[in-house]
Amino acid sequence: MSKYKPKEAPVVPVVGGAVASATGDREEQMRKWEEEQAQRRQATAAAQAPAVAAPPTPLIPAPAPLPAGAEQEATLVAKPTVALPDPGATPEDQLAVCERGIHGAKARWKAKVDAATEEFITEAGPYLCWVHEHKLYKLMRDNTGKLYRSFPKYLKEQHDLTERTGYRITQTIPLLTILRDAGYAWLEDLSSRQVEKLHPVRLQHGADAVVKVWTTACETKKGPQPTPEELEKAKQLLGYATKPDPDEEKKALPSSVDPGAVVERAAKLLVPETVREAVKKDPEKVRHLVRVLNSALAEAGVPVD
Repeated sequence: MSKYKPKEAPVVPVVGGAVASATGDREEQMRKWEEEQAQRRQATAAAQAPAVAAPPTPLIPAPAPLPAGAEQEATLVAKPTVALPDPGATPEDQLAVCERGIHGAKARWKAKVDAATEEFITEAGPYLCWVHEHKLYKLMRDNTGKLYRSFPKYLKEQHDLTERTGYRITQTIPLLTILRDAGYAWLEDLSSRQVEKLHPVRLQHGADAVVKVWTTACETKKGPQPTPEELEKAKQLLGYATKPDPDEEKKALPSSVDPGAVVERAAKLLVPETVREAVKKDPEKVRHLVRVLNSALAEAGVPVD
């Protein structure tokens, strides 16, 4: 006989002084007892295990406050409300509503383009001026692999800028800056012919010479601004003679062209009747031709009749 006694089943509690009757079979009572024992073992193991820190709750950063003026700027760039015409209105009224919307959108678009252009000129202008004045564009090759000889071609191929925009940046803006700094703050812009007279003065004689020429011309001007002719007289009076830039102000003749043949052919075409018609149609081109001829004769030492 074994000395070990069989494990006794749990004692059924006494209720009201009497032993509770076995309402369930013995297997059900044993199952409940085993579940209680398993729960006690889990509780004991959890109490003895080392405590594990709970992962920290990630902090959600508060939204950063808008910088000063950002709300106003956001309001300015917000899209305007589109109010299409009333379909029941007359065609004329519908057209008027559409035209007002188109012109309003165009005005806002132009303002943004102008602002972006001024920002670009302010930032890129000094670099373009440096490249232009020091002829650095001649170190680059064009789309055919040849070195650039023309600044306008460099502008178009390398930066997609028109000749007009490029020369405004490299010629007009520097002249306006010089004159405004000298006290002519009211000066809004310069004509292309005024720039033609003053730009060589800046390159060949400096900023002070530009101011002197402008001031001298202002003393005898008849209009609100000195005319190109008055600027030219002031240049001559002050002794600021200039020479045209051979790279920018005239096209180089191909090596196969005979200059004498070109002049001979031009002389046959420039009969009095043709010249008279040309003066009526485009007097500025005729003046330019006269200046080119006079300059060539002066350089050759040939007196002009």
